[in-house]
Amino acid sequence: MHNKTVVALVQATDHTSKIGYQLLIPFTVTNGVRQGRVLSPHLFAVYLDELSIQLGSARVGCTMGNMVVNHLMFADDVCVFSPSISGLQCLLNICG
Repeated sequence: MHNKTVVALVQATDHTSKIGYQLLIPFTVTNGVRQGRVLSPHLFAVYLDELSIQLGSARVGCTMGNMVVNHLMFADDVCVFSPSISGLQCLLNICG
């Protein structure tokens, strides 16, 4: 895939929401990938894979035997957990 195509998929776009028949003030989305695009799930998977690696390497979370478990992922949901507040904050900082 050409770089211009990737740039076109992630560049800032203007959007307008509607409540009932009334249009709201337009706003600009400056990050992320538009839903419904062919590349969207692939880019999201790449992001989630990297996030999972970073969370796993934190070594903060719930110990099960000799394994540390600190997150679960399904589709576009991420759940982080830790037995301590400081551990949970560390994981949330990684999620950014």
